[in-house]
Amino acid sequence: MTESELDSFLRNFSGIETTAESYSPSDPKEAVTADHRRLRTDTLYDSVFIPPGQDITFSVHPRFKPVASHRHSFIELIYIYSGECHQTINNKRVSMKKGELCILDTNTFHSIENTGRDDIIINCLMRKSYFDWAFLSRLSG
Repeated sequence: MTESELDSFLRNFSGIETTAESYSPSDPKEAVTADHRRLRTDTLYDSVFIPPGQDITFSVHPRFKPVASHRHSFIELIYIYSGECHQTINNKRVSMKKGELCILDTNTFHSIENTGRDDIIINCLMRKSYFDWAFLSRLSG
C-alpha cells in the first residue's frame, strides 16, 4: 500500500462514522455511545480489543465517537495521524496534535472526547509481555 492509498483508506468513513456524524446531540455528554456507557471502569475488557492468541493489534479510532473513562491491562499507543485529540488521562486533560504519540501504561484510566471529521487516531494495543519483550529488551542493546 502506498502512502497515498493509506491516506485515502484512513480518511474514508466507516459505516459507524457515517452514522455517528449524522447524530449530533446538543449535550456533548450524551454523545457517549451506548456500548461505552455499559463499560464498567473496574472491569478489564482485554479480549474485546486484542484477539486471543495475538499480542499486538492496530485499529483506527472511529471519528465522532467519544470513549468513556476506562482502563485495561495492555499497553496502548495512541498516534494522531491527522487533526487533534483531547483526552483525559488519570483525571488530567491532555490535548494532542498531528504527529504526536502517547503511550498509556496498564490500568491507566483514560477517555477520549468527541472527535471531528479530520481527527484520525491510530491505536496500537500490545499485551504487556509483548511490549516488555519487543521493545524494552531492544533498548538495552
